[in-house]
Amino acid sequence: IPMIFNVPDSTDIDIKISEVNHDLDEKILEELVIFFNTNNKFDFGASVSVYASHDSLDFGTIYQDTLFVTELTANSIYTDSVMLSHDKLDLFNGHKLFLKPVVKISGLKDDNGDSMPSSIFLTDNLSMIIYGRVVVIVDPMDVTE
Repeated sequence: IPMIFNVPDSTDIDIKISEVNHDLDEKILEELVIFFNTNNKFDFGASVSVYASHDSLDFGTIYQDTLFVTELTANSIYTDSVMLSHDKLDLFNGHKLFLKPVVKISGLKDDNGDSMPSSIFLTDNLSMIIYGRVVVIVDPMDVTE
């Protein structure tokens, strides 16, 4: 017997702020692309936003930076990607950086946009393969011994 429930539009998953202490070399790192091969067998999806700031009190204000936003689509198999351009990668340089993920669950809707019951079966799962591509600048004149 499946578990059946409604997912209202205001359903959020609260995830704690995390601190990142990575210093990326902005002189050589040009771009980073993260790919997601997703197989979502659930009747619900989600919008995932990841915000960044050098001050943890900036989240929820105009001072936070949006690192990326992606959608997890219900009952689907797909590939998606997010690109972290040079300006987003610069956030990781030289300063303490805080990240705040925001996950908003989206359930099934009827033709009028009203919430419909979602079912969860024991065989339902969400599987993701995550991989990336890095673009770097190589300067053969800048060789250190």
